[in-house]
Amino acid sequence: MAPVVPPVGFSVTGGVLTIVVFRNGENVGYMDFEKDGRDADAIVHLITGETEGIHISKEYHELSKDVVLSVQNLSYGKYLRNVGFQLRRGEVLGIGGLAGQGQNELMLALAGNYPETTGEVAINEKKTRLNKPSNAVRGGMLLVPGDRQKEGLFSRNSIYYNMIYPKLGLKKQPIFTPEKMYRAEAEEICRALSVRARDVDVALDTLSGGNQQKIVVGKWLPFDINVLLLADPAKGVDVAAKKDLYEFIMNMVREKNMSVILYASDNDELISYCDRLLVMYEGEVVSELNGPEITEDNIVARSMRVG
Repeated sequence: MAPVVPPVGFSVTGGVLTIVVFRNGENVGYMDFEKDGRDADAIVHLITGETEGIHISKEYHELSKDVVLSVQNLSYGKYLRNVGFQLRRGEVLGIGGLAGQGQNELMLALAGNYPETTGEVAINEKKTRLNKPSNAVRGGMLLVPGDRQKEGLFSRNSIYYNMIYPKLGLKKQPIFTPEKMYRAEAEEICRALSVRARDVDVALDTLSGGNQQKIVVGKWLPFDINVLLLADPAKGVDVAAKKDLYEFIMNMVREKNMSVILYASDNDELISYCDRLLVMYEGEVVSELNGPEITEDNIVARSMRVG
């Protein structure tokens, strides 16, 4: 399968910028900024073929009192300092703030990537040592990284290999891999996530970035998920794939009462999807925003520590 053509190109003629949009390998339209203006929703419509804009009307709901994850005094070198919070069942908890304030390190620490991490962590009231990734996985705390090439995929291997790899280290793994069952499972996940690929045997590096990121999420779906860690999951993903990815995850939150911790470098993603938001500054949680308080102005003000 040939690589998907990037969705947006541009040309400059006489100082006027024109955006040309490709979808599924075809030129579907263009915008002349001088004549049409810079209408973000119109560009999204060309990219996705849909009339909905990029902003989502968030419906807030009363959160469960059932605590899925409890974190106290979590510290890691110079990056994290005494971070503490609770995550409730069915909640989407955002992690925001200026870039480089410890947000990504927090996600990786929760995923067990730093053996030197100190503090107390409990998943469903069971204390968990996050000194290695397997402990986080056994507790159902699973990471979807933003850097899929380095942290999320074996890009030269097939979709099928990437889907089954996380299972191979499980203690209850059968002596003989049930390939027929695993293959059917991989195919079903690809259908559910609308992955565009000929079959599950194609190499990951032949897919678009959006489809690759769907596989990063998809490989965890057979697991019992208590907490899904989304570390800037839509970074480098086109608008249509981003919309598909978040819609699928939010459906899982509603249908399975799953809990999510979301770090995003784009504040629009935090505003659209989070029930509660923690703002980080120099490795510490310095502020909390709830429900309708999660706005661009409030996020920026708390990030700069002026609000």
